[in-house]
Order: sequence, then C-alpha cells, then structure tokens
Amino acid sequence: MRDTEQVVYFFEKIAYEAAEQKMNGNLHIDKCYGKRGGILLNKTLILILKLASAMIAFALALDLFFDATFADILSFSILVTAMSYLFGDRIILPRLGNKNALIADFFLVYASVWVFGSVLLNSYLQIAWGSIISAGIITLSEVFVHRFLVNKRESSQEKESRQSAINPRLSYGMEMAEEREPTKDWE
Repeated sequence: MRDTEQVVYFFEKIAYEAAEQKMNGNLHIDKCYGKRGGILLNKTLILILKLASAMIAFALALDLFFDATFADILSFSILVTAMSYLFGDRIILPRLGNKNALIADFFLVYASVWVFGSVLLNSYLQIAWGSIISAGIITLSEVFVHRFLVNKRESSQEKESRQSAINPRLSYGMEMAEEREPTKDWE
C-alpha cells in the first residue's frame, strides 16, 4: 500500500468512527468537556479537518501526478493548515466574509506551494500544476469548514443575545433632553 493510500485510509477511518458515534448519540462534546472544552474541541476538530483535506489535496496533486515524498506532503500540509487557519479563518473570515476568505485561501495555498515548492521540488511544471490542483481542492474543502465556522458563530451569538436580554418585549427606550426656551438674544 502506498503512503497516499495509507493516509487516505487513516482519515477515512477517523471520519467513519466519528460519524458512527454521532449517529449512535455517543458524541456529546459540550456534556463531556463543558463549554470551554467544547470550544477547544471544535477548534481541534477544525484543524484536524483542515490538515486531512490538505494532506489529501497534496497527495492527489503532488504524489499521484508527480514524484513527491511523504515528507513533502506532510510539510506542505502542516504549513498550509497553520497559515490558512491563522490568516483565513481567524482574521479574514470574521472581518471580510466567506467569499473573500475563500479567495484569500486559494491564493495563499497557491503562493505557498509555489514559493516553498521551488525549494523542495525539482520541476517548474510540477510546481505549477501542483499549486493549481492543490489550491482548488483545498478551496473546495474550505467551503465546508467556513460553513461550519459561520454556523457555530451564529449559534453562539444567538445564545448570547438570548441570555443578555431579560425580556425584549419590555425593553423601552427612554430619551432625555433639556429644552431651551428662546431668549431675547434670538430676536
């Protein structure tokens, strides 16, 4: 079994087991770890998903079409996962939205594979096609990661707004102002 097939099999097995636990009702993140543990587990889950999608993308783009080693695939995957999470998900997505974050992720992956690929890989044809194919695959996987992040953010904001308002039907605004009488200076 090739290295690529082993990596894909490993992550398919993890995803299958998590889905099976979710279907059986055994996967309760917030009950097991509390609110802070659930947040930490969600961030860890996002990083694992991003790393798995990056490894699959680089395995397809660099190993199947060209002759890249497992160390190249792993190093590119870790680099792209860290950069994409820090810049794309933590900075760009909350401030500029989903479309801009996807565009930034595409160019970030493309540029990082192009720059670091010129150091590690030999042919420019390999670097060019590897950059385009891997950036496209990772951008497609980022659509689902961003959808998950946006849904989590909206649900947490909804919970906070429900907890902060005592009774929104009884919240009346009061306006206060000081009235001034016209004086003789105006005439």
